[in-house]
Amino acid sequence: MVDAVAAIRRVSKVSKGLSGCSQKALKEATASIMESAQVLLTRSTTEETALLRAQNKKLAAQLAELRKEHEDFKEEMANFRREQLKREVGLPHITPQLQPQATSETSKQQPSQEMELTRLIRQEMASFNARFSVLEGKILHPPLAADQRSTQAPTYAAQVAAPRAAQPAQAAAATQNKSTTAASGKRTQQQQKRLNWLKKQLSLLSQPYANPLSYPRRSGR
Repeated sequence: MVDAVAAIRRVSKVSKGLSGCSQKALKEATASIMESAQVLLTRSTTEETALLRAQNKKLAAQLAELRKEHEDFKEEMANFRREQLKREVGLPHITPQLQPQATSETSKQQPSQEMELTRLIRQEMASFNARFSVLEGKILHPPLAADQRSTQAPTYAAQVAAPRAAQPAQAAAATQNKSTTAASGKRTQQQQKRLNWLKKQLSLLSQPYANPLSYPRRSGR
């Protein structure tokens, strides 16, 4: 390397076509090459290893900081989801503690809150299932005896053959048949309304993140 630098200096002195700026650039380049060569020659293997170890230690510290930030971010996301779930169910808002306490009360508080949340959800689901069973029983009940009775209208021959005293009884039977038909139609309309309300409840239950406490109650139950 020293011989190469000497050759560059010799060529720059011998060449007459080089300008002053070119000769100055060659001198600066040779000086920089010589300085770098001196640094490489004076540096030993131990110094190089120590430098690499220092750089490795710095990178390890940066990696540890990144991992800590990642864990903090995961904890914040978990707290956010927990608070969102409590807000949807209707539990009171609880501010998460930034610094963990060493007491056993705090460690037992979080599991108790989760158990309370689970208990409330199960209670609401059981109540809804009970209401659903009652509604299903009311809608799908067997036909009443009054619905099964069907009064046959008398034929023309029977009316002619029957005495005049039986005509009021036939008129009363026809009136009763009309009232029974009207009551059956009204009951069918009520059953259709109940069925529509039940379908609405099922559609609310199938929606994501549905709140059991916010189910609309049917008026006039």
